[in-house]
Amino acid sequence: MRPNKNELNKESDSIILTGATGYLGGKLLTTLLRLNYDVVCPYRPAPERSLLKSDKIKWIEYSKETSANFFNEISTFPTKISGIIHTATCYGRRKESEDLMNFANVEMPRQFLEFATLKKLDWFLNVDTCLPDSVNFYAKSKSKFKEIFVASEFQGLKINVPLQQFYGINDNQLISYFVNAFKEDIPSLDCTEGLQERDFLYIDDLIEAFELILQEVAELEKEVNFHEFEIGSGNPLKLKDVILLIKDLCQSKTSINFGVLKARQGEPKLLSYPSKKIRSLGWLPKTNIQNGVKKIIAEHTSYVR
Repeated sequence: MRPNKNELNKESDSIILTGATGYLGGKLLTTLLRLNYDVVCPYRPAPERSLLKSDKIKWIEYSKETSANFFNEISTFPTKISGIIHTATCYGRRKESEDLMNFANVEMPRQFLEFATLKKLDWFLNVDTCLPDSVNFYAKSKSKFKEIFVASEFQGLKINVPLQQFYGINDNQLISYFVNAFKEDIPSLDCTEGLQERDFLYIDDLIEAFELILQEVAELEKEVNFHEFEIGSGNPLKLKDVILLIKDLCQSKTSINFGVLKARQGEPKLLSYPSKKIRSLGWLPKTNIQNGVKKIIAEHTSYVR
């Protein structure tokens, strides 16, 4: 990617990255380190969690109970904090309570936004969802924070990035789930009709888009302080076709029972963005669905061996 003379001063500025122990956040963290940023990472301690070690990372415990201590500590940082990348989220897949999801998806980012406003940070990047708020509580809570974000008094650049169906190696998401099932040749697999169309984007392409946004942040129009970058391949595919593609590439004998399961209430038939704004910066996805799935299969085969 082309260098930008107005790029953030990476030798003196720091970035706060929430969700750095998650899949997307972890990928962004290694990218920020490669770009020579100092990164402050709030985290919730967990027995099974190992934290990436680097002189350029400052891990600080953060939770509902310790949030005041976190903000007190970063308020005394010797280096300037330029902006915040907020990726932390709670999907509710582990049957978390609505109170916990509300804290993770609304109250936590609100606290960081208030800090950004108080300290007059240059920018705040919020990782959003493209799901309509009618789908589930997760989507509703993400939508609620976006409303807060847009209406906030934060004077820096507000950057909103709604994500579609991104995937990658070891992400424990939909495509990896089907790869694992088909490679194990389970007898049968119950699915919905699979007629909903989704925009699948490989993780490396998504990270390149984030990197480009960071490079261009100083060039974004200051008169309009809210910018939304919809990032997707622009090539929506029926879920059924993707599942059949994965089965074929895995050379699986598993029987797929389409239509046995019901789709989520309020599930949109089509989710796809043209991604015009990010493409205007020179970004294009490089990995199509076939090659992306092949990478995941190759990693699965290597792991099994």
